[in-house]
Amino acid sequence: MPLTDPALIYTIAMTGVGTALALGLSALGSGIGQSITASAATRVVEKRPETMGKMIVLSALPENQAILGLIIALFLLFRVMLPLLAVGLQ
Repeated sequence: MPLTDPALIYTIAMTGVGTALALGLSALGSGIGQSITASAATRVVEKRPETMGKMIVLSALPENQAILGLIIALFLLFRVMLPLLAVGLQ
């Protein structure tokens, strides 16, 4: 299939959109989660300073969402989009 095939171009474009959404939305959710947990952790540490270490760990947990979004985006890019481009360039 040449790269001028509309179905191939559409598939590559939608894979790019999916990659951007996977990364962007996971980063947005991670940022919102971090702001909520950091705010709550600040209030807890103000009342009980000995819980500082635990609260730092809890504030960092929402970052996993962004990391998983990055993994999904890389999977879409390297396992789906690049092979389609290779087929289209032949």
